[in-house]
Amino acid sequence: MTIYEPNTSEETYNKIRTTPRVLVMVSTKWCIQCHNFTQYYEKASNKLSSFLFLKVDYDKCPEMYKENKNVEKVPTFILYIDGIETKRFHSYVKTNLDKLVKDYTA
Repeated sequence: MTIYEPNTSEETYNKIRTTPRVLVMVSTKWCIQCHNFTQYYEKASNKLSSFLFLKVDYDKCPEMYKENKNVEKVPTFILYIDGIETKRFHSYVKTNLDKLVKDYTA
């Protein structure tokens, strides 16, 4: 599955509001852990075809995540169901992502 990379906060908000299931990975280009974790995020996107996967660059959309979503660490993963945040985790360990995949493929 393709991972969509929005360029603005408005574009990100629109995707979250108009898509029933969205998993957002908030990352940065300079974060080594984010780069390392991307491969696991891509694998998860192949298993959860009913989800839209967004990879949001914190540096491109800081106003969205600084003020409204309190992202303090990267990578941060936020799950939205019908536009509402239902789960969030900060992780350098793939077990959190694996659990989420298991929960929604079972």
